[in-house]
Amino acid sequence: MAWNWSSRGGGFPWMGVFLILIGIALLIQRAQPAISFSTLILLALGLAFGAAWLVGRSRGALIPAAVLLGLGGAGLARELEYVSGSGWNELFLGGALLVAWALGYLQHIRREWTLWVGGILVLIGFAQTSDRIAGLPDLEWLWPAAIIVVGVILLARSRTGSPRRRM
Repeated sequence: MAWNWSSRGGGFPWMGVFLILIGIALLIQRAQPAISFSTLILLALGLAFGAAWLVGRSRGALIPAAVLLGLGGAGLARELEYVSGSGWNELFLGGALLVAWALGYLQHIRREWTLWVGGILVLIGFAQTSDRIAGLPDLEWLWPAAIIVVGVILLARSRTGSPRRRM
């Protein structure tokens, strides 16, 4: 029995890649105990999905790779004490979804929902972390206001009969 990630006529040995990455993660954890195994699992899974997308040409693997790498990256930054406080999961995850949207755009694959969700998450994360960035005021009020504005714009577009675009 072989574990493969099926993709266009061939297979990608994602389980083998994942096991190699888990082994590397365990070695990293021994050298750097501040990094949790759950963060390393997220990063290993994200890299395995990323390899399936990049090498195995599996189009559906990009979004899971982005989500897992975004969450794992936020955990890693927090555990290594590069960042502290709340908002970092949203910021990293939103950034990862924006990267997934940009890569889809370059490949002529429509993933507009990742642009919207990623943008909203970046806005939320930025607002929650703004009080820890020197020179910026606390912008915690910004994200609910921005979400309301986007909702009003979408409602107004639907009432004026503007053509709908699929997301």
